[in-house]
This record gives sequence, C-alpha cells and structure tokens, in this order.
Amino acid sequence: MAQPGMSRGTFAAFRLKPGDDLLDRLHAARRDIGADALTLVTCVGSLTRATLRYADRDDAVLHEGRFEIVSLVGTVDPEGHHLHLCIADGAGRVIGGHLVSGATIYTTAEIVVVALDDLSFSRARCGLSGYRELSVEPKGIKSAEAATPPPSPEGDA
Repeated sequence: MAQPGMSRGTFAAFRLKPGDDLLDRLHAARRDIGADALTLVTCVGSLTRATLRYADRDDAVLHEGRFEIVSLVGTVDPEGHHLHLCIADGAGRVIGGHLVSGATIYTTAEIVVVALDDLSFSRARCGLSGYRELSVEPKGIKSAEAATPPPSPEGDA
C-alpha cells in the first residue's frame, strides 16, 4: 500500500445558483482557491439534469427532471476530477454513478470543500486497473507517471 499523503487543509464554502454547471463551478472553485488537491466535504442541493456513467459501463446516461443531490464525493485536481453523484427523484428513487459533464443546478447547491494545502493531485496510468488513477504527491512534486498526457475532464473510473 502506498504511503498516505498527510496535509493540513483549508476549508471553503460556497453556493451555486440555478442554471450553474456543477462541474464547471467546482473546477472554477479549485482554481480560485489555488488548490492542487481539492476534495468534497459535503454537497446538498438539486439538479435539473445530470449525466452519470454506471459501474463497468463505457456509456453515460442523461437524467432530466428535478432531483435532490443525496451525495457528491470525490476529488478535483488541475487535470480533471473523479466524482460520484447520487440523486433522488420525486418518488425517492435513488440512482448514482460517475459524474460526467452536464449537471445543471435546479435551485441551489451548498458545497463545502477542503483544499489539501501540502499536496498535489494528478492522474497517472495504473498498471493494475489500466485507468489514469489518483496520484498523491507533496505539493510542487509531480510523479513521473503523471507526465503522460492528461485525461479528459471526465476522469477514467
């Protein structure tokens, strides 16, 4: 097992408004904060659309309607993100998966993030999974594997 990266953290809280794009605003927040390693602490709110890729599937599914955000977890880095979203419809049915672009805020999203001040996140090809996976390094140091071309902002897994 890899040595865990230890870091102090700086918390930030913000609210997204109707019509905002969830992923665009998370990446903007990371840039505004100046973080090389950002993780979600909590997110509650609602969406009118979300595109999710389910486990072990290559294709993504667009969901349109009115949904509560039940959970949003993951990491955001300068090269992309790896985020999982669970949403609930008006009947309480819950669906979740890997969040891809096109999530639009319905009424609000109240978000708290933590910037890991001493760390940098990047993506490096993993020989075991075959995907570009999270690489955690002390801030200012990039792993040799991370020098490969960046993935799409959607992440891999």
